[in-house]
Amino acid sequence: MRAEELAGDLKHLSTTLYSALWSAFTSIVRQEWEKAHATASRMIAEAEQHSMALWSVFGRHLLGCALVGLDQPEGALVELERGREEAASLEHRILRPMTLSFEAQALAALGRHDDGLKRLKQALRFVEETQERWGEPDIQRVTGLMMLEQGRSREACDAAFRRAVEAATTQGSKLLALRAEDTRVGHNAAQERCITLAGQEARNRALIVTLPEQFPFGTGDVHA
Repeated sequence: MRAEELAGDLKHLSTTLYSALWSAFTSIVRQEWEKAHATASRMIAEAEQHSMALWSVFGRHLLGCALVGLDQPEGALVELERGREEAASLEHRILRPMTLSFEAQALAALGRHDDGLKRLKQALRFVEETQERWGEPDIQRVTGLMMLEQGRSREACDAAFRRAVEAATTQGSKLLALRAEDTRVGHNAAQERCITLAGQEARNRALIVTLPEQFPFGTGDVHA
């Protein structure tokens, strides 16, 4: 980002870290995981070198989120948990809903869906408590996806996706609204394909059952 370049030219560390924060955050929202990873890693290195604890917390939060996107759930959990511990020592809760959502995704990637859903419920409680609502659409969207992976009902999953669309629309976030709607439509289309395929398989089985009446040479090869 241009802001990062200008901050670097000025050699003003706080401005540099602030620019890096927003650069990494924007990359995560856009799902540009490699860029977010690189920027967050630089943040941590600079913050630790100059003993700037709060910026280190921000960096670990963002690095953990990026690692989830890069399919590294174990590493993501390490960074997110360390970031949460350091944040607690500073009595700092900014970005908690977002980090809980990404922690939930990391847990789900490791097969711990129940724990993941618990984190998402915690994230929604923090949304209500702190009014940090910008991440609510994606929390609801991820909830729907996780419920889908658990085999929950179509109606329950669709309701979560609709809540995601409504939250994003209320906030005026076109990107998150579109992402949530695409997920909802994709989920419904996948469900319809499953229903269609199941119906087709049933018809095929019924057809095979009736083949002896229609096929003069028997059905041994078909059933084999």
